[in-house]
Amino acid sequence: MSAKIDETSKKWGVTVYETPNALWAVDSVKCVLGHTMNIYYQVLGADGKPRVDVPCMHFWPDGQLVQKTNANGETNFTMGIAGAIHVDQETGVGRDGPYEAFVESRDKSEVVRGMGIPVGLRDVEFQLMFKPKQPEVTLQEFMRREATKEIANAKGHKIPINSDAWLYKCARKRKLGSPRSYEFDREFGGITYRIQAYQGGLVLAEMGKWDAAHTQVIVNR
Repeated sequence: MSAKIDETSKKWGVTVYETPNALWAVDSVKCVLGHTMNIYYQVLGADGKPRVDVPCMHFWPDGQLVQKTNANGETNFTMGIAGAIHVDQETGVGRDGPYEAFVESRDKSEVVRGMGIPVGLRDVEFQLMFKPKQPEVTLQEFMRREATKEIANAKGHKIPINSDAWLYKCARKRKLGSPRSYEFDREFGGITYRIQAYQGGLVLAEMGKWDAAHTQVIVNR
C-alpha cells in the first residue's frame, strides 16, 4: 500500500520510508497552511475503527517524544520554529525537514520523514494517517502456516488441557477434538491473536477479547 502524499508535502520534501516487513503503513500525509504548528496522528485498525493506546513516535535530531492515541485514535505534537525546512529560493522546493513520525517502533512502522516549518512561514501542520499494512497472505493462510510450525514443535508432547481456557471451550463446542499444539501468539494486520491447533482445526481470538465476537475457527480442509 503506497502512501498518498499531497502535493504541498511533496513540495516541502516530505517522504515516506517503506520499512521492510512493517506492520503499520502510512496511509496518507497532508500539509495544511494557516492552522497550527502541529503534527497530527490518526491511527485506524484494519476495520477502519480508531486504535486506542497506540504509541506514536515523534523524532527530531535533538530529541524524541512518545504519546499514545486517545479514544478517537488520535494524538499530536507541536513542531518548534527551529525545526525548519530549508527552501530553495529559485524553485521553492523544500528539503531537510528534521521531524520524523511513526507508530510503535521503527521496525514495525513505515516512517514519515522531512517534516518541519518551511523557512518564511508559520502555522504549518501535517496530518498523518496510519493503518495496518495489508499482508500478502490472508489471515487463514498465515495462521495455518504458523500452526504447522507449532504442531511440529509440540510433536510427541502431551498437551495439557485447561478446561477454563477460552480457546479450549470454543474447540470443545465445535467438536474439534484434542489439542495438537500449545497456545501461541501471533500478530497479523496490527492485531495480536492467541491461537491453538486442534485435530479438527484452529481456534484464534484477539488477545484479551475472550468472546464470540472476537473469536474465529478455521476448520481443516
